[in-house]
Amino acid sequence: MVGGLHIRGDAGTKAAVPGHRQYLRHSTSLDKSQLGLVLDVLGSPSPDEINSFPNAQTRDFLKSQEKRSPRPMSTMFKDASPLAIDLLEKLLKFDATKRITIEEALVHPYLKDLHCPSDEVHARSYEIW
Repeated sequence: MVGGLHIRGDAGTKAAVPGHRQYLRHSTSLDKSQLGLVLDVLGSPSPDEINSFPNAQTRDFLKSQEKRSPRPMSTMFKDASPLAIDLLEKLLKFDATKRITIEEALVHPYLKDLHCPSDEVHARSYEIW
């Protein structure tokens, strides 16, 4: 998540999760880790979600964090359309099996003006872990 996720609203773009490149660096009051900022938005992952991370350092970091509740996207992005909020909420999940697929995202109503099936490239799927 280096570089952050941006959402466009009437007031321009805003980083949903702006943070430092070192995603596991422990945070201070002035400098939060990227993953700490993700937790501030999405809330704490469940124990099953934590255990699904292949990296032990990531699992240890997540277990060391205090429990956080998710922040409603609609309060973070007041100028964003309800369709943009809906798409974000479907994309931003710790558990990849609960996340919207790219095929589902491409036909989401928020992207209807950008979706052109004849112009889209299809490739084999692969695991990144």
